[in-house]
Amino acid sequence: ICPISLNTLEDPVILIPSGQIYDRKSIEEWLKNNSIDPMTRIKLPFAKLYPIRLLKQIIDLLKDSLPEFI
Repeated sequence: ICPISLNTLEDPVILIPSGQIYDRKSIEEWLKNNSIDPMTRIKLPFAKLYPIRLLKQIIDLLKDSLPEFI
């Protein structure tokens, strides 16, 4: 679950330097207007997003096998 949108992660990314995981769309929208991490509230001197491919694969597998829960 994305801590910003509270929806299932569609495109999970890790935000560096904080190490928090967000959905790409939600965190990109957040970073357009904010320079702090939405979870830790720590000022971000820079922000880089890296995809978490394994987590995306797991989420996709769960969606296929348990669609009523996701």
